[in-house]
Amino acid sequence: MPYVYFLTQNTADLSKNILSEASVLTVGFILPLINITISSCVAIGILSMLLFTNVYITILSAIIFGGSYALIFFYFHNKLKVNGGKRLEENKQRFKTAGEALGGIKDVKVTGREDFFYHRYLKHSLELSNLTAWSSLIGAIPKYFLETIAFGGIV
Repeated sequence: MPYVYFLTQNTADLSKNILSEASVLTVGFILPLINITISSCVAIGILSMLLFTNVYITILSAIIFGGSYALIFFYFHNKLKVNGGKRLEENKQRFKTAGEALGGIKDVKVTGREDFFYHRYLKHSLELSNLTAWSSLIGAIPKYFLETIAFGGIV
């Protein structure tokens, strides 16, 4: 990127992108991609065996599970998208607050503004934690929902 780009950017935002978002990319994208690949291979194997055994039950099961997953996906997709934007903004504000406090630590100490920065940082950290926990919970719901349907179908 050209030098001019860096002149117009907040250093706290750049630091956040380098330090924080790389781990989010790994945990939130790369690991799930690996899991999807492995699960797809297993599912193809199971579906092949089921098709060989009983075509009608296999198609019925695929419709039930596929439809259930599609309903869950469409219900939570926009909520997760909005939540992701809020999470990025809260993380940005958290890094910005820390950068401002540490960048002007002398002024903060002299003017006694530690509590101001502490509470501002705490507010953004708590909101980020809540948003992250909510996303994790919503991400786990399809698995348990589909397992419940599968167990109910077996019983």
